Formats: sequence, structure tokens, C-alpha cells
Amino acid sequence: MAREPLPPADKRFATCSEAADIATALMKEYPLKFGDLATAQILFLTQIGGIKYQGERKAGKMERVTGQKKFLSRSPENGDEGWDYIMTLCADVWARADAQLKKRIVFHELRHAMREEKDDGSFNWKIIGHEIETFHDEVEIFGSGRDLSEIFYALAEETAQEKGKV
Repeated sequence: MAREPLPPADKRFATCSEAADIATALMKEYPLKFGDLATAQILFLTQIGGIKYQGERKAGKMERVTGQKKFLSRSPENGDEGWDYIMTLCADVWARADAQLKKRIVFHELRHAMREEKDDGSFNWKIIGHEIETFHDEVEIFGSGRDLSEIFYALAEETAQEKGKV
């Protein structure tokens, strides 16, 4: 039976090895916060055009991959296991962010991921919400200045002005 040709790749997305490197460094720097994530299969992407979550524009999002998406994501790159998470970062914000802000964005998104141990010794990957608009330990490490949403809106405004959209 003939297969339909695959649709062209979505050009809005690109893999982001820089974010993967930052995440690896954060897992080593903060093993008590992120040590369990060292075994997670995480795909790091940038997305052109912004990211919306619950109606709000965001600098990034962390998504748990399950079921059909996990099955379809199996590849040699993730040990044929499929991705556990996809971290998607706003390409415009990522391009304008300095090293410290990139570290903070990745830190923030990693904090949404959690390994939950079960009584039988197995575990589940989970997504957790904010403690406050950010995370307490993010404030401890990066300071209590502007939160990521404020930084995102400022960078998004600059990008829109440069592109003549404002």
C-alpha cells in the first residue's frame, strides 16, 4: 500500500543544543533540585512566533510527553525510548537573552519537571505548577528582580518594534 508523503517540516521549530548544554550544567550544579532529571529524555526546541500557555505569552514551556506522542518520538537520539519532556523556548526571546537570562529560563522550565517515586520502586515523570509566579529557589538563585514574564514582555516588545509590528 502506498503511503502519503509526509508534510513538510514545520519551520517554526528548531532544536536548541545551547539550552540542552545549559540544562546539563544546571543538573550538575544543582543535583538536589535536578539530579533526578539526568535520566529524563528531554528535547530542547526554539519556536518562532511566540509561545502561549493558558492564553498568556511565555518565554518557554515544559511539556510532558506521553502516549502516542511518546511512541512517535522514539529515535536513536533518545535511546528509542521517546522523549519524556519537550522544553520549548521562544526563539525571539532566546536570541536576545544574555547568558544569565538563558540560564534562568532553562532553570525555570526544568523546575516544572519532577520525578515521582511510587511505592513499588517505579516512577512517573510529572509536571508541577508554580509555587508563586516563579519558584522560590529561582528567586534565591537569580534574585527577586523582574520575573520572567516581565522580561519576556520587554523583549517581545523590542522584537515587535524592530519588525514594525507595533
